[in-house]
Amino acid sequence: MPHLEPDMEWSKVSAQLVWDGSLRDLYVFETSEADWDAFLRALSSWPYETSFLIDGEPSELPPSAGAAFSIRERAAPILRVNVSGITVCAHFFTPDELELDIDPREVSDHEKLAALSQFISRLGQVLDRPVLLTHENRPEHFIARYLPRTGEFAYPSPGANSGAA
Repeated sequence: MPHLEPDMEWSKVSAQLVWDGSLRDLYVFETSEADWDAFLRALSSWPYETSFLIDGEPSELPPSAGAAFSIRERAAPILRVNVSGITVCAHFFTPDELELDIDPREVSDHEKLAALSQFISRLGQVLDRPVLLTHENRPEHFIARYLPRTGEFAYPSPGANSGAA
């Protein structure tokens, strides 16, 4: 049974956030464009600064996730969300999963982790789905998982492979 916490606990995740040359990912699985739209709508009411770039150039955020996915066919769209100094990026790879990435070097202390926990909690509540924090491109092994039904974070059982490289 995984251990549950209302916020991510520094002692349980800090070793997984040591810089190893790769980003960390946030995943929400089995999503649709409607879920992406719900995320984008909610984001506008959350206390985070956002920016949208196309091929590195500032641009207006498209009116819908579908429009952002259309941009992906010809260019590289990126939504950046500033979460207390942690840049959370959405690249609009596919409507089927919401994948965001972070640079673990930006999650440098308890306060930053608390801010990231709050962002993850908000995302999980809006979509009513678990949100996983993983090593880059390792969705099958989670560092922490937010459970919206309980409002808590779960961690792999001791001795389980959490995806460490």
